[in-house]
Amino acid sequence: MLTVVTVNVNSLISKLSCLGSLAKPHNVALFSVTETWLTEEVPDSFVSLEGYLLIRGDTGSKARKHGTCIFVKKHIKSIEVPTNIPNTCAVHLVDLELFVLSVYRPPSNDDTENLTLLFLLEEFCINREVLLLGDFNLPGIPWSSDTAASMGYLHPTVKSFYDCLLQCGLTQWVREPTFRSGITLDLIFTSEDNRIGDLTILAPFPQCLHSPVMAYREIFIARGPWVNHLV
Repeated sequence: MLTVVTVNVNSLISKLSCLGSLAKPHNVALFSVTETWLTEEVPDSFVSLEGYLLIRGDTGSKARKHGTCIFVKKHIKSIEVPTNIPNTCAVHLVDLELFVLSVYRPPSNDDTENLTLLFLLEEFCINREVLLLGDFNLPGIPWSSDTAASMGYLHPTVKSFYDCLLQCGLTQWVREPTFRSGITLDLIFTSEDNRIGDLTILAPFPQCLHSPVMAYREIFIARGPWVNHLV
């Protein structure tokens, strides 16, 4: 099993201890953290997590907002994969031949920014096994539904992302709310439909509106797609 967590922290510096409280007892191999609020003035040493390599995807501005990062266990052979756009970062887990992409899509993204992200998603998923995590701010998609026909009208931006993720052949595993208002914003996708063995929605960190999502990725055992949600 490879344990991964995706969580929107609403400022990473103040939530490092919360990540640490999950890391050891759950043997978390990889964290995808969104809304880090890091700027280039913040050195890696300020947001280091013992035993983990840090890969950052800051917002690209001096404002404390947005951003994403990945923490991956140092004993896992990994190589950073450049994404070249803000609020995204990626890593190749070499021994598993797995490519991991962490995304934060701000609701304020304009059409050009959304198209750039869509292009990245399409390119990233070509001819490789992919684990895609993050907060995509796509509340219009009822992920608990099994058919697109039951979704009704989707905003054009939301539909463009839904169509892209579908065309990339990705399976989305989070079916329960991850945000306080009862919507599902924090998502986990895999390019293989038998990789997630279990999934848990955890209690939010202090002063956070999002719940961490912990998933257990199968490495050697192939099983059909099923999700066991524990609140």
